[in-house]
Amino acid sequence: MSAEEQSARLRAILDTAVEGIITIEPTGQIESANPAACTMFGYDAEELIGRPVTVLMPQPYRDEHDGYLRNYLETGDAKIIGIGREVTGVRRNGEVFPVELAVSEVRFGDTLRFTGFVRDISERRRTEVALEESRGHLRELVDELEDRVLQRTAELQSANEELRSFAHVVSHDLKAPLRGIGTLVDWLHRDCGDGLDERGREYLALMKSRVARLYRMIDGILAYARAGRIELTVIDVPVGDVVRDVLDGIAIPDGVRVDVAPDLPVVRYDPTQLAQVFQNLIGNAIQHLGRPEGVVTIGWEPASVDALRFYVRDTGLGIDARHFKRIFEVFESLDRHEDSPSTGVGLAIVRRIVERHGGAIDVASDVGHGTTFSFTIPATTPPPAPTDRTP
Repeated sequence: MSAEEQSARLRAILDTAVEGIITIEPTGQIESANPAACTMFGYDAEELIGRPVTVLMPQPYRDEHDGYLRNYLETGDAKIIGIGREVTGVRRNGEVFPVELAVSEVRFGDTLRFTGFVRDISERRRTEVALEESRGHLRELVDELEDRVLQRTAELQSANEELRSFAHVVSHDLKAPLRGIGTLVDWLHRDCGDGLDERGREYLALMKSRVARLYRMIDGILAYARAGRIELTVIDVPVGDVVRDVLDGIAIPDGVRVDVAPDLPVVRYDPTQLAQVFQNLIGNAIQHLGRPEGVVTIGWEPASVDALRFYVRDTGLGIDARHFKRIFEVFESLDRHEDSPSTGVGLAIVRRIVERHGGAIDVASDVGHGTTFSFTIPATTPPPAPTDRTP
């Protein structure tokens, strides 16, 4: 390859390079600048050739450059040459912008030249600034969130303490007078019952039933408070054994059949609280069938790859969808009869227990055909498929 061909090839490489390339004489004058450098600084090549390279530098670097170059030629002490660093350049329109500069020394016999490789890093700097601003904003959000969590935690601790105090008051200060009222009603019935007319005896019976209902409500308050504050003992629990134990303690009417899936799995749960969940759900299903005959079904299914869903389904009268939300609130019951054993606390307790174990509770109902209460339990291992899904 001839010298002319080599020169043409080198010129083609310089002309198409994406980085700015500038050659400088030992005196600091620009010898050449490729198109990328000219575009970067806003000059034509002819305008740059022969001018001092300091024209591309803002103050104070412009005044300092000649001293740096002279010092290097005299002592060899390099501050940029052969090192590379981030500096600032100035465009023809006066705009100062950041550049990444690497300078190398080239010798051809006795001829010395310096070659500067220049990259405009304005976009990178803008990105870094935006990223830092985003980080700052994120830090502010995190700090704000932490403050809110701390505040919410303090509020919850205060609420729990108030609930414990309230439960203590309810247990000791309200039950005592209720017992007195109940005893007084028994005395009146025993000593004066024969002298009362029918209306008087009805009033005594009504008073006795209301005292009993208040007792149940107080017990419900205490159970609700305990469900949220007792220390959990989470172990492997065979759900089938829990359900069987619960059913043994429930009086099931003759016309009601309870079907239990044969393959209820083992879960990680507090066994006492799991029994409480099933006792409330199964008891509600039987109590609110609203008809002499019916079926209550207890089963399960995979809810997702990391959760199981258990359900208690009945063939009762069903629940209107507008009541779905409030039935999980404390003292909310659809049964308002005086002699009803329901206190409106059972489902609130169930929700508190389920959520405390990392699950969720749901209800679905078809009015006139039945209701399904379901709750999820996080699975420690991928759930197996049920072998016999009860419809």
